[in-house]
Amino acid sequence: MKLGLLIVFLIIGFCSPVRAEWDQSDADVLVGLHYATGDILPQSYEAAVKLFRKAAEEGNAEGQYLLGLAYRNGHGVPKNYNEAIKWLKKSAAQEHPEAQNTLGLFYYTGEGVSQNYQESARWYRKAAMNGNQFSMYSMGFLYSAGLGVSKDYLEGNRWYQKAIDTGGDSTEAARQQLALNQKSIISEQQALEDRKQDSTEKIEKLLEKIEENQRTQSTIQQPSIQPSTPHQKSSITRCNLSYQKPHPYASPSPVMNCTEY
Repeated sequence: MKLGLLIVFLIIGFCSPVRAEWDQSDADVLVGLHYATGDILPQSYEAAVKLFRKAAEEGNAEGQYLLGLAYRNGHGVPKNYNEAIKWLKKSAAQEHPEAQNTLGLFYYTGEGVSQNYQESARWYRKAAMNGNQFSMYSMGFLYSAGLGVSKDYLEGNRWYQKAIDTGGDSTEAARQQLALNQKSIISEQQALEDRKQDSTEKIEKLLEKIEENQRTQSTIQQPSIQPSTPHQKSSITRCNLSYQKPHPYASPSPVMNCTEY
């Protein structure tokens, strides 16, 4: 125990002249971490939380972040998401990338808060801009899936590439997702070309049908109208029957005399 404390104090004493901004709250965080991990001090979450809280209340961003994690995991204190989020947001407000990343994860999964992809993207973006590789990867995923942001494979690829360039635990996953995105982009482009071709063919067929209908209409013969002939003048015919004798001794023969008026 005494040896462990001596080592911690030696570390603090070594760091103090190197870092001008090193203060007591940083020392509290360092000792608290050794209590939490149990590497050179006996593991004690209670002792760790006591030191994290001391540093957090003095405005130390790392102390606030670690205290938030302690409340999240129930290490040294009862599990309490309200307290966890309170301290994580205090740390995140000081641009602590890990605190911002954790808040992004909370809002993505709905852990301790109502699930909100837009809020998740907001915190992931902040953390990514502050150099957190997992948040860069997460932004790539959100853009690729269209969660909390407009779906955009190219923007997703940009974030995946930043994660790859930054290096870290998420590098291989970013490479895999980048390759999948490239395939998705090619597939979407092909589908777009197919839709354009299909639309063009439909328009061409429609135009052909219209032209065919027009030709059909032009060949339909209208019913012919025969020219009327002038009405013939009506007439009246009157006939008289009479009998004639060719000679006085012959029998009379009927003779029809007709006159047209």
